[in-house]
Formats: sequence, C-alpha cells, structure tokens
Amino acid sequence: MDLVSDGNRVTKSRDCFKVWFNRLKNHHAAHAVYPPEAGAALATVQDVYSRFYEEHQSEVGHYFRTLYHIIKLVDESGVPNKRRYTSLARAQLSSYEQAFLFYNCLSQNGNKKFKPLVERYALLENMPTNLLLAPDLHIPLYAPSAYGDDYAQIKERYKLG
Repeated sequence: MDLVSDGNRVTKSRDCFKVWFNRLKNHHAAHAVYPPEAGAALATVQDVYSRFYEEHQSEVGHYFRTLYHIIKLVDESGVPNKRRYTSLARAQLSSYEQAFLFYNCLSQNGNKKFKPLVERYALLENMPTNLLLAPDLHIPLYAPSAYGDDYAQIKERYKLG
C-alpha cells in the first residue's frame, strides 16, 4: 500500500484509508449541496467521489479493481456457498475500507458491475454507518441486501421507510 503524507505525518498500509476517507469528507463538505433536491443524493455522491477519485486514482484505483475481481471470481465460480468466501474477503476490510467501498460502488467506477455484487453478497454488513457522509440520504442508495443481517437495525436507527 502507498504511503500517504498529511502535513508532517506519514501514514502507510491500511491506515491510509482513514486519511483518504477524511479527504473524501472534505470534498463532500466543499462540494455537496444539502439538502439535495429530491432524488439527487446519488448524483451528489457521484460528483463528490469523482472529484476525489480524480486526485487519488493512482492510490485507490488498483485496490478496488483487485477487490472487485476477487468477488467476481467467487461469483462466477462453481463453488457452493459463495457467501462463505465473500464473507472471508469482507472480514479483511477495515471500517474505513468498507465505507470507501460504499462510495466507490456508487460512483461511475463501480455502479454497474461492483454494486450488484456488494448487494448480492452483503459486503456492507458490519460497516459502521456513522462513518457515512450523510447516512440517512446514502443508506437507501443500496438495496437492503447489501447490509445483510444488519439492515433491520439500520432501518430502525435512521427511520428509513
């Protein structure tokens, strides 16, 4: 994993995701318009993430492409109980990696191919929703299946319909 420098502090390995996520948060604060027009939450997320991705593609792009191909490999394989294997991959993700996965798969980069796999295999299960930039607006951008067994609690917590 690349080194990330924020001022005087150098971050490496999976800790980079916390730094990148804070940068994504800053992009969100600078460019998102809230409250968004009805139905504009996805467009807002895509705009904010594309601005972030434009600056950081060389740092995060390969990571999500690799993760996508691992999940796709399991999906296309003939192994029984595919969820068991995708759960092993999910278990390796930190909270910030999961939150990043959330936004990457809503972007133009992951919306068509990766997001359906996230929803099929509940790759957002156990993700701390308090990390999301606007949980009440963003959680509904995925099918409930993306959150696995956690969805009932999430629905109640955020008063989702």
